[in-house]
Amino acid sequence: MVPTLNKILAFVITILLLTSCSDRKDFNQKLQSDAIWYKQANVDHGSRIIMQSINEGVAISRGAGYDIKGNLYQLKHGKWESVFKFDYSDNPQIAYNEEKIWFIHHETHHNFWHPRFFEYDGSKFNEIILPKVMWDATDYSMWNGIEILEDGTAWMIGQLGNILFYDGKVWSEFESPLKNVERTSIYFGDLNDIEMVSKDLGWAVGREGVIIKFENGKWNRIDSPVETDLRKISMIDASNGWIVGDRGTILKFENGKWQYFENNHRVSFTSVISDGLKKAWITGTRSTLLEWDGLEWKEIESIKSFEDIFEDVDFIKDANDDYKIWVIGQAGIYTTSQNLGFSFTDITTASSIRKEGRAATFFDGNSDGFNDLAIISDGGPNLVYKNLGNNVFSEISREQIGITNASLNQSLVLGDLDKDNKFDLLEILDDLNYNLAFGKGEFNFAEDAERSKLELEIIDATLALTSAKFIDFNNDGNLDIYISNFSREDMLFENDGYGNFTNIYNQTGIDKKLNRQAYGVVINDFNNDMLADILIVYRFAENNKFLELYLNKGNFTFEEKESEVFRSNQNLISMSAISADFNNDGTQDIFLFNGGKTPMLLLNDGDANFTNYSTEAGFIEAIQHPEPTGGILNAADVNNDGYIDIYISSKLYLNSPGLKFTEVSEQIGLSFTGNPSFGDIDKDGDLDLFIGISKNSAPAGETAKLYRNNLSEGNSIKIKFNADKSNRTAIGTKVSLVGKNKNSEEAYRNTKYFGFGESPLSQQNISELHFGLIDTLNYLIEVEYPSGIKIEINNIEPNKTYTVTESSLVNHYITRIRDSIQRSINLADWKLTSIKLFLLIFTSMVIYQQIRKWKSNRIISSWYFIITIFVFFLLLIHFTLKTNFYFEWILPIVLPSLFMFAFAYYSNRYIEERESKYISHFKLMEILGVGGMGKVFKALDSKNNKLVAIKIINPTLLKDEENKRRLNSEGRLLSSIDHKNIVKVFEFGETEEHSYIAMEYLSGGTLEEFVANNFPLDKGTFKKIAIEICEGLIIIHENNVLHRDLKSQNIMFDENNSIRIMDFGLSKSPLVSTMTSLGTVVGTLGYVAPEQITNIQIDQRTDIFSFGVILYQMLTKKLPFTGENEMALIHSIFNTIPPYPSELNNSVEKTIDNIVMKCIEKDIDKRYNSASQIKEDLLKI
Repeated sequence: MVPTLNKILAFVITILLLTSCSDRKDFNQKLQSDAIWYKQANVDHGSRIIMQSINEGVAISRGAGYDIKGNLYQLKHGKWESVFKFDYSDNPQIAYNEEKIWFIHHETHHNFWHPRFFEYDGSKFNEIILPKVMWDATDYSMWNGIEILEDGTAWMIGQLGNILFYDGKVWSEFESPLKNVERTSIYFGDLNDIEMVSKDLGWAVGREGVIIKFENGKWNRIDSPVETDLRKISMIDASNGWIVGDRGTILKFENGKWQYFENNHRVSFTSVISDGLKKAWITGTRSTLLEWDGLEWKEIESIKSFEDIFEDVDFIKDANDDYKIWVIGQAGIYTTSQNLGFSFTDITTASSIRKEGRAATFFDGNSDGFNDLAIISDGGPNLVYKNLGNNVFSEISREQIGITNASLNQSLVLGDLDKDNKFDLLEILDDLNYNLAFGKGEFNFAEDAERSKLELEIIDATLALTSAKFIDFNNDGNLDIYISNFSREDMLFENDGYGNFTNIYNQTGIDKKLNRQAYGVVINDFNNDMLADILIVYRFAENNKFLELYLNKGNFTFEEKESEVFRSNQNLISMSAISADFNNDGTQDIFLFNGGKTPMLLLNDGDANFTNYSTEAGFIEAIQHPEPTGGILNAADVNNDGYIDIYISSKLYLNSPGLKFTEVSEQIGLSFTGNPSFGDIDKDGDLDLFIGISKNSAPAGETAKLYRNNLSEGNSIKIKFNADKSNRTAIGTKVSLVGKNKNSEEAYRNTKYFGFGESPLSQQNISELHFGLIDTLNYLIEVEYPSGIKIEINNIEPNKTYTVTESSLVNHYITRIRDSIQRSINLADWKLTSIKLFLLIFTSMVIYQQIRKWKSNRIISSWYFIITIFVFFLLLIHFTLKTNFYFEWILPIVLPSLFMFAFAYYSNRYIEERESKYISHFKLMEILGVGGMGKVFKALDSKNNKLVAIKIINPTLLKDEENKRRLNSEGRLLSSIDHKNIVKVFEFGETEEHSYIAMEYLSGGTLEEFVANNFPLDKGTFKKIAIEICEGLIIIHENNVLHRDLKSQNIMFDENNSIRIMDFGLSKSPLVSTMTSLGTVVGTLGYVAPEQITNIQIDQRTDIFSFGVILYQMLTKKLPFTGENEMALIHSIFNTIPPYPSELNNSVEKTIDNIVMKCIEKDIDKRYNSASQIKEDLLKI
């Protein structure tokens, strides 16, 4: 059997291996469903695309109406550029080879159709006049397809079946089989596409299922399996090809004819292209892209995030032999080719977030490692989204997060204001409409502006003018609040550490110029002293001064730092700024957006002295933004190359060594204008992008987009913070990533301050800090918390997250616990707490009255239990503080009361159960048996750790005082007997509830079990056992003790197979009634003598009768007296003369028969008088 199974398993494994090898051979290229798609360019009604290489291609679009031009695009340096514009055209076409580009468009705005055909050699355009081929008396025929052959000849096909041929010199009409035929409609015969296999073989397809073939120098119409319009053809070779058309039509050419290919699609297919027998692609409406894998057509779902009508497709194989695909649709060009190694894909719809919002903050709201989204809305309340993973978000309603105020808001800021390790939230519309909500965890907040004493000065309600920041200005571990108030005086609120605020702005020395319109401030440490400085950006300069920098001198005192670069005579309209270490020198530089002017890059020397480096860095073009706002800018290392890049409005500038910035937006799929925010939403190590803008400035009503970063290369690390002495959000923590070369010399340093440097409008990610890495360096991290604590982490590994705890583990938790307790003391209402305590004492007293008689009472009334309840009460006050009414009032009273009652109840049960497991000093372990006298347990003597057997006497027996007296006296007597054939009784005693006998524990089993397992017994074994029982009986009777319950179950073997007699002292009360009440009548009754039943003339001969029954059982495996019930059994004992043992077992000698039968004589006077006489006869055997 086993060899057969092995053969079967070997066969199955072989088949699997062959199958996998076959799969590897046939599908060596990854399906494009596995690839990452992004939008490489926007187009207006794209039509056709042809690729020559990864970096070279040409595409054409139709345009729309009178205003939107059609374009001829050329891919240059990874960017699609328009090289020719024309008026809207139906079906513009392109053809491309290494020498020239041919394209044709059709003028439609002059009341007639007119084709115009051009040749482009890369530098100039040359129009080629085509033969005049008319559709009717007014309009020219429209040309729908061009094909250039390797020998320089070409074909063109179009309406009414018209065909043109180019012989290398001139174009001329070519005879068509569709001319002069009867038409079923005005479109019949229109040709849509042409594919030449060679100069001698070609195909064309068209409306109503038309297929024509070029062969032997002429075109002929051939049979078609369908009548639907056919759009595109792709021939693999002379024997194989594909055609696609309307309503999901796919035709396959094999075995010399076209056949309909069954599929489940009913969209209109627009194009097809193939690469051999194993690869092909089809485009269609509803963002449809199908891929042929050699066996079936599979739809590529990953491209469906783009809502478009796809018109054409092409591919290139790269140096690694991987397919790179391009698809042109009516709205864009989409590709899997990333010439910069990264790109961005719009996943707004797929992520389930609304397409609205002015700006966003990334934060991990539920500590699951995924970055969630808080969005400043436009025209409604702010939005919060939970990240579910897989780039999908779930919106959390205002009711769910606990904030019922649904007003508009200008700002949104998150941070831990009261040191409870939960994010708190501030939203501001104006000085009357704002929310300060304290976090309760898991996206839940409690509005409590009164508690905070946060009273705002006058704020204009005009949207996008006011912003706020949470910053620890004096490094005392408490986040303060800075509110920038546009044309009015700003506000700076000092935090006492528990969410109580006092406006101290007028004491700080900050002298903001009013009515110069500041959209917000930039906070950073510009002079490397670990204090938060303030940069004010003015929209309108005064005395040419558009920036003011206030350096923090400590204790909320600021001094202005003058600089010539903060002045300009260009009439700048400055709206926003950011600050970061752009040149990797460890200091914080400034980048400034000037509306309609070139942006400015100001480099810091480390002491807040700045140099304008804009031109040298490559910022020479003016940039416009459609709305005034404090957003517009953000900085991040988007390609993980170790250099901080800048996003401005709709443009991404990549930074590079030497501080050179290059604009790459369209090359990587970015074209949306707005306020950017970066965060890693999918935990893949690269930064994704949210862009939002106001509704008034949004294109097509979309005010927000979420882009996924498709970075394919590059390493990064993330830093998370576990602060204690500093503010709990760790804002202001300085982190330097230091790179060292092979010689251990510092070759790189990039410094970031967590939560600093961001634009005025929105926060950067407040849950983690991101660094890109240069692959050739070895790294360490230097961390300095605002408290001054410094930590260094060496041997940094790429693509990992490092959590930096501010203090040692013990100090960390001590600090947190201390702050938590202090917070509760500060916030608690002690009058209400006293009332709660009184109610708790009252309920405790009521409970105590109910349980005072329980055995657990002595614990409940102890001082240490009372202290425990009080501490529990205080902890509940602490944990329910500022939750809700029911929690705050019910839990501190009900839970301690329930705990008290539950503890008393279960303690009482435990005490009772523990006592029930002990008899005196004997610990009961397991039950060994149940008999008429009671239960026998295996037990452990706690005094000497020896095993014993404990018999707990049945209480029913002890109700008879005579029984009780006899058991006590005989028990004590037996405990004094020491004989090898009598069980050793160690102790006979009683507790409050039980009487017990402690005796030696015997592990050899009973005589009954021995007979059952070893029958028939040989004569020697029988004689040995019988004599040992006799010897035990002799000693018992010599001590004037009657056993009264002698039976095979009460005779046991020790570990040496020696006999022990046990279970003495059955009462003299009437046996039947006693045993019936005990439920053991039949089991014991078979061994008793007649006089024991009548309770008359009981002496040692009564035990001899029982001994005779045992001998009979040993010889025959049966009892001499039997009956179906007790009355029948009693009748048998009094009246039945049992057969001799030899009659049942012929090996029994007559001498033994005589011994046994004499023992069980009914007449007591005819039995042996003593066990000694029996022993004498046994020895004679």
